[in-house]
Amino acid sequence: MSSGGRVFFCEGMYRGAVEPDRKKYSNYSLHRIMTPDPVTITPGTTAGEAMRIMERRGFHHLPVTEKRPGGPDRLVGMVAKGDLQRVISAFVGSKIETARDRQTANLRVQSFMTKEVFTLPPDSGIRECAGLLRAKRFNSVPIVDPETSRLIGIVTSADLLEFLQDVLGRGLKK
Repeated sequence: MSSGGRVFFCEGMYRGAVEPDRKKYSNYSLHRIMTPDPVTITPGTTAGEAMRIMERRGFHHLPVTEKRPGGPDRLVGMVAKGDLQRVISAFVGSKIETARDRQTANLRVQSFMTKEVFTLPPDSGIRECAGLLRAKRFNSVPIVDPETSRLIGIVTSADLLEFLQDVLGRGLKK
C-alpha cells in the first residue's frame, strides 16, 4: 500500500505470503539444516587451543567429547566463546602479559565447560529446536543419535536464521 509516497507493509500481506508453508517448514527435521560431524574438542583441551580453533574456523561453540571404550565418542559438555573470554586473561599475547596471564590460557576446558547439555535427535523439528534455543537462551544445540548417543551434528541460531531467510525469500517471491 502507498500513501503520500510512503510504503506500508501490512502484516496480513506478509502472513499470506508464507502461511501455506508454515506447517511444512516448522516440522522440517533438523538433519536438513544441521552442520554434520562438527569439530569437537576433548575435556583436556586448553582454553587457549579452544580459542584458536574458534578464531580459525569462525565458530562460537565447540562440543566437548570423550572417547568411550568400544563405542562412539560421548558428548560431555559445550564450550562457548563467551566462556573462553571470561576465562582467558585479556592480556594474553600483549606486551604486558605475565606468567599468570599465560596460565589462564592453559586451563583445561573440563574446569569451566557447560556440563548439562541439552540435545535433540536429528528427526526433531525446527520449531522444537527454535523453542529450546529461545527458552534456554542458547545459541546452539548438539544433535545426538538417540540409539548410540553419538554426536552427529550441531544446529546454531545462525543456521536457523539462514533457514528462515531462505524460507521467507521463497515465500515472498510467490
